[in-house]
Amino acid sequence: ISGSALIGAAIGAIVFGLLSNMGRKKFYGIDVTLLTIGAILQAFVSNPLELVLIRLLLGIGVGADYVLSPMIMAEHSNAKDRGKIIALGFGLFWGFGATTAALLYLALSAINLSPDLIWRIVLASGAIPAASVIYLRRKIPETARFLGRVKGDIPTLKNVVKEVTGQEVMISKDLKDYNSFSYYFSKYWRKFLAACILWFLFDIVAYSGILFGPSLIAKSLGINSGVFQLYIEAIFTIPGGLIALSLIDRVGRKPLQIIGFIGMALSLFSFSLYKDFAGLYFSPLIAFAIY
Repeated sequence: ISGSALIGAAIGAIVFGLLSNMGRKKFYGIDVTLLTIGAILQAFVSNPLELVLIRLLLGIGVGADYVLSPMIMAEHSNAKDRGKIIALGFGLFWGFGATTAALLYLALSAINLSPDLIWRIVLASGAIPAASVIYLRRKIPETARFLGRVKGDIPTLKNVVKEVTGQEVMISKDLKDYNSFSYYFSKYWRKFLAACILWFLFDIVAYSGILFGPSLIAKSLGINSGVFQLYIEAIFTIPGGLIALSLIDRVGRKPLQIIGFIGMALSLFSFSLYKDFAGLYFSPLIAFAIY
């Protein structure tokens, strides 16, 4: 069931990554529409197969958003604030979302709703933030970078820059990039491969925590899964994200990533060494939280 959403995300990222070459704005909003539909339909499934198929659809929306949102944020933002803008929109708000979901789960549990109803409500609630931005995403202007470098539409580019910044720009030359993907891949393939490997390694650890943290790990420690998730997100993930947000455009992306990877490695190594000795009950929880 969890894997179907990840498969859908891979499909969505590939498909919408290719479609984005026809325009960023053109497909922006379709991603959250798929998320809205998928989230709502999860509440009405009658068997595991239906949930797998619906979460596959949901995952396609997630994958589409993985591609479109950071791309549009990067292309609309200035160089000075680009790091913190992407970190805020595509990093920190994951923590806020997870915290909200955990709080909703605990609130529903506190009023003694049936477990079957609770998980349906929690999953369906994801439609609310997704649906709330459909209209706004459809109204966002096309990015100046796409208009200039991909489409070569200078008049529209000038209009967009004026709309976004309120300033006129003077452009006297053709900005369109006529180089192919193969040209850039042959030139930057080492950096491209390094980025892919780092993202792959990060997700092995990150999704292991997301998938198994609130269930297997919390259960083995005797902690309520909702409390476990709330503890991790509210006390560690969000503050950690805020620290990264304040440093990313000053310290740099690579130093922060190196520090983060080292911290994750050390904390998870400590977590693996945990034994149920007296007085050490919270040591694995602290190690996992630091990760």
